[in-house]
Amino acid sequence: MSVELSSSIDLRELRNAFGVYPTGVTVVTCTGAGGATVGVTANSFVSLSLDPPLAAVAIHVAARHLAAFLECGAFTINVLRRAAGGYVF
Repeated sequence: MSVELSSSIDLRELRNAFGVYPTGVTVVTCTGAGGATVGVTANSFVSLSLDPPLAAVAIHVAARHLAAFLECGAFTINVLRRAAGGYVF
């Protein structure tokens, strides 16, 4: 999937964010068919490049919402803080 990023991305802020995130849990969300928001938890988030700004997240081929992610034009990666760990299952 290729997603065009906004030109308003501050590359210094992106670099700082990537630099302080060694590993953890993320919730990746997108808008699926009919406008419903769908999401998956992922600990496979990784920064790839600053120029162009690229990040990757792996979603299992059998994931219930995989089709929504393949069809959406954009997605959001939400980084959870340590205290939120109890909410992820």
